[in-house]
Amino acid sequence: VLLYSDADSFKPINDRHGHAAGDAVLIEVAARSRNCLRARDVVARLGGDEFAILLAAPSGADAAERVAGEIAARMAEPFRLPSGETVAMTLSLGAAIYPGDGQDLTTLINRADAAMYAAKGDLRARQQGV
Repeated sequence: VLLYSDADSFKPINDRHGHAAGDAVLIEVAARSRNCLRARDVVARLGGDEFAILLAAPSGADAAERVAGEIAARMAEPFRLPSGETVAMTLSLGAAIYPGDGQDLTTLINRADAAMYAAKGDLRARQQGV
């Protein structure tokens, strides 16, 4: 299983509180994500505020839903900045499951990324009351 995550509303944190605060938030996103995984699973920052999470076998749709739910719950907790202020931020997550969603890494990343953008679109629609 490959999960793809992107921080929602990260840019305003960086813009308002500075890049050091943004970096601290990204470090905490990685730590919180890692705490939801097994020892053999991997979380990696791809760039910006995007992370890939690889759930090692055995895993499947149930594991993807469970881990995504745990990570989302952890992100709902406020983030403490180096200044002592707290900020709120969520992640949008998408999943791709081998082999049904693809049999190579590029395809799995593309499918997980597309699922993450669909989740981000669902979040925007909920926020706008659609």
